Amino acid sequence: MKLKYLIYGLAMLLCAGCGEQPSGYEEVVGLPAISPDYTGVTIPVNIAPLNFYLTDSCEKAAVRFFVGEVEKYGCEGDGEFIFSEKKWKALLSEAVKAEGCVRVEVFGKYAGKWKKFAPFCWQVKNVPIDDYVAYRLIEPGYERWSGMGLYQRNLTNFEEKAIMENRLTRNNCMNCHTFDRGNPERFVFHMRGEAGGTLLITEGVVKRLNTRTPHTLTTFTYPAWHPSGKYIAFSTNITHQFFHGQKEKQIEVYDRDSDIVLYDVEKNEVVTDTGVIGTKRYFETYPAWSPDGKSLYFSRADSAATYTDFKALKYHICRVDFDEQRRQFGIKADTVFSTDGSCVFPRVSPDGNFLLFTESDYGCFPIWHKEADLCMLDLRTGKLVPSEANSEETESFHSWSSDGRWVVFSSRREDGVFTRLYFSYVDENGSMAKPFLLPQSAFEKDQPLLKSYNVPVFVEDEIKISPYDLATSAEGEYIQVD
Repeated sequence: MKLKYLIYGLAMLLCAGCGEQPSGYEEVVGLPAISPDYTGVTIPVNIAPLNFYLTDSCEKAAVRFFVGEVEKYGCEGDGEFIFSEKKWKALLSEAVKAEGCVRVEVFGKYAGKWKKFAPFCWQVKNVPIDDYVAYRLIEPGYERWSGMGLYQRNLTNFEEKAIMENRLTRNNCMNCHTFDRGNPERFVFHMRGEAGGTLLITEGVVKRLNTRTPHTLTTFTYPAWHPSGKYIAFSTNITHQFFHGQKEKQIEVYDRDSDIVLYDVEKNEVVTDTGVIGTKRYFETYPAWSPDGKSLYFSRADSAATYTDFKALKYHICRVDFDEQRRQFGIKADTVFSTDGSCVFPRVSPDGNFLLFTESDYGCFPIWHKEADLCMLDLRTGKLVPSEANSEETESFHSWSSDGRWVVFSSRREDGVFTRLYFSYVDENGSMAKPFLLPQSAFEKDQPLLKSYNVPVFVEDEIKISPYDLATSAEGEYIQVD
């Protein structure tokens, strides 16, 4: 038995000189066809192994890793490469000491002859990414759903744990999980259906809030924690669906009305604003705070556009001042950015220099828009920054790491159907490097995940509260918001 496990362990190692050595190979011009496409990406020093495989049929395959001109590790196999976490971390650690580059050489054997593909590099940044990311897993359709859950993934390895699963609460819906500056002990999310309510978690204490009040449009929707931790800005949205009669556009999700309110966490009070962010003239949604807490960013559209004219419903990025002591917003909203399209999901970098948002042709729900792209605005200059993050498919929700050097976002670039998580390095000029897919311990061609990753948010440490405690609270008594 011990010998069996020893052999398995050796097969999983990044080991030099294992198996058949490529020799007498032909050098080809093009890059290897690998999945995921990890060619030329920039990665953090603490990321889990970037396992990959050759997508074409080959008899054998090999990979070699170089730091400088020195070969560090190599391995041969049948075209699939799953790397030892220990050896991987050692490789990245050595790379950051030598200007951060790992050169990857891939070989394939076809009809008895070896081919060497053009090498590519991984630029390794000695800038660790936050250890965890939280997200929802849900079917990609819109007709119905059943099992879903909120999960956390350790980015330094492949460990995934449930935060909450709806099988514990009568298969209801859950969404809009948001953390207080990445704090795993302070977060909020909504439950819909029979066990409905907003669950507020602070230092292990769970409160089930009833957020429907006589002063608000409806229950709370999209949240944003104030940097002080004292407040949460929520939008309140009356949302509808419309089904198109064309192949290219199946569904449109839109707001018939929306406002933004302020929730006082300590006093359990909602503060409404009848001026800038609670007007009938505009739809206001998707709140996001500046790092100093003195401004609130949000998306705003003219309410004159209705569900009968979707293409006229275009959102702009706005900003309003906020007085923390008085719990008051300013009397004037400034337009930060507007285009001929629609701009939503504003997120400000931790240093306050950049604004990342999603732009589509129209509307406020870009996940159903193939043309949706990420845009980076330099708040110091008011100009857009070129990006390598976008694809021909949908790019949508996104969030910043705690140090502002990494971004996670959801994308349908793999197949146009399922959203997957991608990570991109952001340099001091706001430029996003070519993104890389969330590392996987097994290849989806063998074990496909028929769910979409939704609303990825960085978390600095593991969320310790148990799904059982959250489920128990979801069935408990309401606390009415004043």
